Amino acid sequence: MEQRSGRKSDVQIWDFGEFLHNWSIAYVSFAGVRTLGFSPEGNLLASGSDDGMVKLWSFPEGKEIFTLKHTDRVWFVSFSPKGNYLASGSEDGRAKIIDVKRLKLIAELRHNSGIWQIIFSPDEELLAFGAYQEVHIWALRKRKILDNLYHSHWVNSVSFSPDGNFLTVGLENGTIKVWRIERRIWK
Repeated sequence: MEQRSGRKSDVQIWDFGEFLHNWSIAYVSFAGVRTLGFSPEGNLLASGSDDGMVKLWSFPEGKEIFTLKHTDRVWFVSFSPKGNYLASGSEDGRAKIIDVKRLKLIAELRHNSGIWQIIFSPDEELLAFGAYQEVHIWALRKRKILDNLYHSHWVNSVSFSPDGNFLTVGLENGTIKVWRIERRIWK
């Protein structure tokens, strides 16, 4: 097995055409890697681990350029569509938002339970995060919660439509809920 960086690693790159391991970019943590995400430009890779670490890597070089610590496992990392922000959601009930250009934590949202899903709207105006049976919608510019959507079952996934006018929520019981985003309410 060829390792590009010469180091043992938890993050490895594979050539899907041949299904051969090409190289490893970095040693991430002593805990399991729970989530990964590429920036829209493909030059950054974010990782979240069971030890609460969120790391931002240059890609494909594998140089660690930023680290953020949660107090419990990180369930989800998500870049904004334009690559300006990175959000992480953790079992510690916190969503943290990083300004990727300045490599600075700009906001921390708190919830009373773990945050399992997190996604930005296509225009980077809103952030939706799922926590157990709830979805919270947060305005980035105003830095405040706009709405709380409550459900009868656990939230497994959240997604904005490409135009940002709808938010879909996938529930544990097999239901998909579709919510219309009323932009006039929050602008």
